[in-house]
Amino acid sequence: MNRTLQRETELLRRSWQRQNTRQISQYLIRNVEDPRVNLNSILSRHFLISEIFGPNIRLMRKEIVFGIRMTRLMLDLDEKDPGDSFHGVINIFQRKWRSELAGSGAEKVSVLEPACGSAADYRCMDSFGMAPHMEYTGFDLCSSNISNAKRMFPSVTFETGNVLDMKYADKSFDYCVVHDLFEHLSREAISAAVSEICRVTRKKIFIGFFNMRLYGDHQIKRMYDTHYNLLSARKLVQAFRQHGAEARIRGLNRLVTEQYHSEPHYNKDAYYGIFIL
Repeated sequence: MNRTLQRETELLRRSWQRQNTRQISQYLIRNVEDPRVNLNSILSRHFLISEIFGPNIRLMRKEIVFGIRMTRLMLDLDEKDPGDSFHGVINIFQRKWRSELAGSGAEKVSVLEPACGSAADYRCMDSFGMAPHMEYTGFDLCSSNISNAKRMFPSVTFETGNVLDMKYADKSFDYCVVHDLFEHLSREAISAAVSEICRVTRKKIFIGFFNMRLYGDHQIKRMYDTHYNLLSARKLVQAFRQHGAEARIRGLNRLVTEQYHSEPHYNKDAYYGIFIL
């Protein structure tokens, strides 16, 4: 890794380490970002469930509708902590998936999650009954995130690591799941992260994006020690194709309005992509 990327790594690490442990433990788990209702989190779980067990289209559609409606309700009511406000209702699909997946004879798959935070999405992978069927590894630049994750899941592999320079051997993992990462990287770092993710993954990659458009170029915006970019789907597809990955990227707003005939998604710039190696 060159000096420019080393410097970017240190600035990113510093930006996270200055947050207190409680703040980062709640990052991306509250209100509409709660993985139990957040559409990209739901879709990433469905991606893994389909790969491990085969798709359950009926239950998946119901959960997506649930996520869409609960998100709209939270926004309308301005709920800050839906877990408290909606009590057991918000866990209904946790119970349904645990029942559905219990006793499955599916073989384990290996899953990597770069920038895993304080196990924000892994919490649901575990509570939804997916964990016994995965050899999961999560890593993050921020050691406080990893400490939080290990405290909750001491038997799971959580490590301090860098998506720009992974220590793992080529094709170490069957699948890779990433959320909200590329918007915070420089142009050079985006290229390095794409290369590394493709290098260590054997089969497929799921990526959730919160600030993307279909065409044009990336709009790279530096903000203090990190970035806040508007990504180009076209440019990301080109970058992954250079490493042999074919991409399918779709906007959440189009999914919500066209397929589920609902009101527009609250974030018109949110997308998700599946990349096949």
